[in-house]
Amino acid sequence: MEQNESSFVRNAAILTVAGFATRILGFIYRIILSNIIGAQGMGLFQLALPVYFIAASFLASGIPIAVSRMTAEQKAKGNYKMLPKIVLVSSVIAVTASIAISAVLFIYARPIAVNILHSPGVYYPMMVYIPALFITANSGVIRGFFQGIQNIVPQAIGQIVEQFARMALVLSLIRYAIGISIEYASSISVLGMVIGDVAGFITLMYFYSKTLHRYKKNNQFTNKTGANESSFHIGKSVISIALPISGGRTLTTLLQSMDSVLIPQRLQAAGYTVEQSLVTFGHLTGMAMPLLMFPSTITMSLSMTLLPAITEAQSLGKKATINYRASESIKLTMMVSFAAASAFMFMPYQIGQALYNSQEVGQFLLYTSPLCLFLYVEGILASILNGLGKQNITVANSVLCSLLRIACTYILVAIPSIEINGYIIGFIGTVIFNTALNYQALRRFTSMPFDISNWLVKPSVSFIIMGVCSSFIYRAMDNAGMPTLASLGIALLIGLLIYLFLNIRMGVLTIEEIKRFTHVK
Repeated sequence: MEQNESSFVRNAAILTVAGFATRILGFIYRIILSNIIGAQGMGLFQLALPVYFIAASFLASGIPIAVSRMTAEQKAKGNYKMLPKIVLVSSVIAVTASIAISAVLFIYARPIAVNILHSPGVYYPMMVYIPALFITANSGVIRGFFQGIQNIVPQAIGQIVEQFARMALVLSLIRYAIGISIEYASSISVLGMVIGDVAGFITLMYFYSKTLHRYKKNNQFTNKTGANESSFHIGKSVISIALPISGGRTLTTLLQSMDSVLIPQRLQAAGYTVEQSLVTFGHLTGMAMPLLMFPSTITMSLSMTLLPAITEAQSLGKKATINYRASESIKLTMMVSFAAASAFMFMPYQIGQALYNSQEVGQFLLYTSPLCLFLYVEGILASILNGLGKQNITVANSVLCSLLRIACTYILVAIPSIEINGYIIGFIGTVIFNTALNYQALRRFTSMPFDISNWLVKPSVSFIIMGVCSSFIYRAMDNAGMPTLASLGIALLIGLLIYLFLNIRMGVLTIEEIKRFTHVK
């Protein structure tokens, strides 16, 4: 096994750094974009995305996971000659699926915009992203390959290139379109996504060709270890793994998209005008929720490296490794969760004002802050179960909770005394329920203990102290006349350092533990 590629923590750290860089660029981009096209434009932009996410979830969820798992298994056995074959067969399947889905969307784009989304202006953004589905599908295959061999550098660089390309195009063109119509401005925003995907795909292909050349140069393709499976058998394996995940993710995304589409409509049923509903929708989903998801950069990176690492350990029969990596991943995720919840719970209005000049965004951050304690953990648990080959369970749990969330949105949001808070109530409740279901399933398939002290008790103490200290420091600097954004950044940074120091002192995280985590036996 190549030590550099199999270093679990190293890969997660690389992805985390790249993810933070991408998210920071993304937030700068979103802040500028929201200031140009406004909350209504952001609402229209967000309304155009659900259909794309439905299509992309089918193409870029199951197949990459299948490629990642199969690649990790073959690499663990030293059967490198199978790796490019897995990628080729998977690409053929992905391209075929993307052509079929693109054709359906092209034919039905206008009926979807008019009759389902009830917003004819969404038609133009939809037409822009249809050609990108081909790139989305193939990028997913290559990302799955690199995750499987546990080489995260290409994906990390691809993320940054993708974000830079998106920002460069949109911010150079958007000002010209805004004077024409809000629909065209939103279309250019979507076009940025397409250009970013293309740039990211080109970057991944460059690294993929270099990786194959290195394997060939090192004579790893001539290794006779392992069976040379037929393309038919590989395709059958890819489909058997990918179809339940893709089908389930598509259904889940469809239900989540229905939930998003319902929000403006049910707000109007509660007495909002069309413009007011789009503004509220834009504040919540286009501004507050991306902020809430920002800390998940760390946990998403952990999830991407965890799945092939769990699969590799399972293929080698290392049950102790599985339990250890799963337990440590949950602990690290809980540390991130409590830190994020502290920032959003103790300083929501300061964050909303500093970044978006909006008290409404701050209010949504305060209401949704409890999500942090469960939302990130939910993803980690799903990744562990997928690595164990239990993807049917995660899909079923996700679908069930999405149905419950839709019911909450439909019933609660239309009540004038509750309105948008009904969506938040449903979101928090179903995330907690899904987390509980995934954890219960994980306990059935592993002997991992529940570490209440390091997962909950100690981080919760640090969580309170971080929040109090950050708030005090911010008020002191704000009273001294420092700029709002600088005061916020310094206060959160000092609060985070205090949080980490306390967790290290309490033994939640130790240097020795990190070393063992990097080289688990």
